[in-house]
Amino acid sequence: MELIQELDWSILNWIAEHMHNGVLDVVMISFTAIGEIGLVWILLSLWKILSKDLRKRKEGILMIVAILVGVLIANVILKNTVCRSRPCWLNETVDLLIKNPKDYSFPSGHTMASAISATVMCSLNFKRNWWTIPLALAISFSRLYLYVHFPSDVLAAAIMGVIVGLSCVAVYRRFVVPKVRMRAMYICVKDMPRAIAFYEGLLDKKVSKRDDVYSVFKLMGMRFGLFAYEKKNEPHEFGSNCLPSIELCDKELLLHKIEGQEVCFPLTQIGSNWVVEIVDSEGNHVEITAPV
Repeated sequence: MELIQELDWSILNWIAEHMHNGVLDVVMISFTAIGEIGLVWILLSLWKILSKDLRKRKEGILMIVAILVGVLIANVILKNTVCRSRPCWLNETVDLLIKNPKDYSFPSGHTMASAISATVMCSLNFKRNWWTIPLALAISFSRLYLYVHFPSDVLAAAIMGVIVGLSCVAVYRRFVVPKVRMRAMYICVKDMPRAIAFYEGLLDKKVSKRDDVYSVFKLMGMRFGLFAYEKKNEPHEFGSNCLPSIELCDKELLLHKIEGQEVCFPLTQIGSNWVVEIVDSEGNHVEITAPV
């Protein structure tokens, strides 16, 4: 413990003596402000909850629940059990740039909420949410820069936050996300503008995503697609070209499902999904996907 305490003071004082300047002062105060009570992460969660997309709403609720678990662990249980004094309480010679906190130091609540949120969001979709990692790191570092936490407070909170985040995602995938669901169907077309015009009239609905190769109508939680197969040099016979698309929760389950099946389109990463096509018992092609 003495070694950890020595390292804490050494790192903290080095930051205070060598990194402070007027610009960073403003930046770090801002990062701490948006991380107060997990503000930025709660706003992100609420934005998802208010979305029309059911999956985003579930993800927003997951984030709120995960943050509340973190608050319970960090602010309610550990802070009042460990009762560690903050560095700014012990070294009163430091001029604080923010209001002196009243609660205990270990662990860092800002860091815990940030680590939990970044872990949840990146676990669900890393490609779209990678930016939450540098944001979480910046909020966490601001607590050291402003001399209100020891490095070990921040490190411990980050580790616990990752564990809590991964645990909540695991529970979410186990009990909330269906392992198998019918997500979409598409048909092949030769003339995309002509097909879009026809189906906009037939469905009395504007196309949701217009593209030369693959256009999409969103219908009651399902995606109905128009695929310009000739642009991808794929042969098709009209009249029997309707392809059901089934989404699985992960690649491991996908590989299990296609084991021993006749594969007519090899497993390929397309965008943010793994895609494979198999032939069913009747000779129909079935597309199966899983998130990357």
